[in-house]
Amino acid sequence: MTEILVATTTNKKLMGPLRWAASFAEATGGALTVAHAIEPVSAELSTDTWNQLARRDHDELVDLLAATTGVPARVETLLGEPHHVLADFAEAKDFDWVVVGHHSAGGTGGFGGTGTALHLIRHTPCRVIAVGESGVLGTGPVLVAVDGSAANADAVAAAATLATDLGVDLVGVFCPDPLADSYPRPAGWSYRDEGAVRAELAGVLGADAELIVRPGHPTESILAAAGEVSAQMVVVGTRGRGGFQGLRVGRVPIQLLDHLTLPLVVVPHGHAG
Repeated sequence: MTEILVATTTNKKLMGPLRWAASFAEATGGALTVAHAIEPVSAELSTDTWNQLARRDHDELVDLLAATTGVPARVETLLGEPHHVLADFAEAKDFDWVVVGHHSAGGTGGFGGTGTALHLIRHTPCRVIAVGESGVLGTGPVLVAVDGSAANADAVAAAATLATDLGVDLVGVFCPDPLADSYPRPAGWSYRDEGAVRAELAGVLGADAELIVRPGHPTESILAAAGEVSAQMVVVGTRGRGGFQGLRVGRVPIQLLDHLTLPLVVVPHGHAG
């Protein structure tokens, strides 16, 4: 069974990621675990006080789950700095997907804002799904950035798994060097690496795989393609060819995290699932 972890808070105004994760678990038949952190404070607290806080927040989350989603889930209370305890917990338990909110702030438990998603993407081998506050699981296709490299194959495989589990189409987007459009085009011309990209996608989906070729900066091209096909989520890898085709942590995934309103799935190299 697919294991899904969602990091959440007890703030009722920040339930978007929890609702989305619950819908995702229901749609894919996955098991949901909800993680919440109690951050250390400067004053020393007794063990009894820590336990009381943990029980209080646990009970609040159980009530929120029942009222918000109705999906059964295990609730875990983590003690420590939110970014680090979540990363350690996610890696130790080897979850298939880790859902975390972004573009929100505040809330008990500290799992708001883009910081937690960014920390997980940079510092763990987990497949991270960063979602906004809408909490709505879409119905459109899964869009995956493809560059034809072996390193990006894990992202394509993960995207195919998502599309299959959700019962939707998978569409690839290739973002070649825009300067190539200024060159003369002989008969049979194609962009550099386009053949490898088509082969990579066809290897997963077959000869009829849909590929959007959109020259330009990868972030802008991916955003445009997502709107064009009404994608419900975008999948990228953390390693690629580099240059204009590169989908590396610190560049394209991070830029998408800042600008994309859809869920962003970031798949580390070496984690096909």
